[in-house]
Amino acid sequence: MYLDVYVGRLDDPDFVANRNKPGGAVPGAESRMFPNGRSAFYELVRRIETKQLPGGATQHIAYVAPATKEQITEFFETMVSEDLSLRPDTPSPHLIKEAEELRAWIAAMEDDGQWCLVATEL
Repeated sequence: MYLDVYVGRLDDPDFVANRNKPGGAVPGAESRMFPNGRSAFYELVRRIETKQLPGGATQHIAYVAPATKEQITEFFETMVSEDLSLRPDTPSPHLIKEAEELRAWIAAMEDDGQWCLVATEL
């Protein structure tokens, strides 16, 4: 089982057209997957269930939380700070590079109110 979190858009045409139909839909991935997907998945679900972020489960095995750029940045930074594989002294420099690329992507996002965090289970 793969658990992942990524940034999507609430105005994704497939999500808008199908989210209330049987089978539903989830917003497509706009960003790469967050590092340490398992931890990020459970943290995002916890934040939705405790009402720290709005959102809920879709008919697919996914959770969607509308989020501002600021909320996405805070979530990302929290997850990165807790991920031991992203420490400078780890033998995984490629993971650090991927996290830095995602950090730069998030920093460049427009804050237009149409973003969301998506937790998926495949």
